[in-house]
Amino acid sequence: MNLVLQTSNLLYYSGQIDKQLLQELLNFIDQKKINVAPTKIFKLSEVQLAHEFLEGKNSFRKVVVVI
Repeated sequence: MNLVLQTSNLLYYSGQIDKQLLQELLNFIDQKKINVAPTKIFKLSEVQLAHEFLEGKNSFRKVVVVI
């Protein structure tokens, strides 16, 4: 898969990101073949549904809210 840090993906993050640590994380995910695909993708107008989805029976889920 070869995951590479792309700074354009960080536009909406408001904290400080250590690019080297993030690249190490991406390398680890790639090496260990960890599935990081979201379970579901929601529109911004569906953010309440996304929240309810995360609170559902299976609490370990990954979602994306598209802005």
